[in-house]
Amino acid sequence: MHKLFRGKEPLCLRRYRDSGAKWQDIEPGDKTAVRESLLAMQGHFCAYCEAKIKNAGDRHIEHFYKRKDYSEKIFDWANLFCSCCNSNSCGQHKDLKAVGRYSPADLIKPDEDDPEEYFLFLKTGHIKIKDGISPSMRHRAEETLRVFNLNGADSGLITRRCDAVKGDLVTLEALMEYDCPETRARIIEYMHQLLEGAKSKEFSTAIKHVLTLQGEAI
Repeated sequence: MHKLFRGKEPLCLRRYRDSGAKWQDIEPGDKTAVRESLLAMQGHFCAYCEAKIKNAGDRHIEHFYKRKDYSEKIFDWANLFCSCCNSNSCGQHKDLKAVGRYSPADLIKPDEDDPEEYFLFLKTGHIKIKDGISPSMRHRAEETLRVFNLNGADSGLITRRCDAVKGDLVTLEALMEYDCPETRARIIEYMHQLLEGAKSKEFSTAIKHVLTLQGEAI
């Protein structure tokens, strides 16, 4: 999960809000327009786990505030994300009865909050809550991990994040062996290239944290 910057609202949403329509009333073309706007905002990655969304079967439009509980937000642009379809994580998991009660206000909302203020991504694939944050921030971090099951063994995300960082971790370890005053400038330049390249990969925040040694030392 990383910070997202929300673009302009698709024009069709206002029309549906003003009409008092239900989500099932949305026309296929309008739904496509909303979905494409969300994917553009998210770089074609899941808003929550950062898995790559490759085709129609990998994605669904997700209501951060549930439709059944917050009918006034059904067509609210700020309430919509595109989630992967992993039944054990992210948008589908948060709506399971087994998750229990929670307040959406207690979840980290990636277009309003910066998840990197709450989390460190480790080379093991786990997400660690940052030390030194306030009790209220810690509660929100814990609820976000729980409700979206981002650290759940059954989600498969720990293994996938670990696999995603392996190649860059090997590269980083090799670079560190040659770190000296004479080579440092070139190493830093290459690191910048790796970080820029990570932006187009799934689980990019995990890769970023490993490359910059934010989560743990090599």
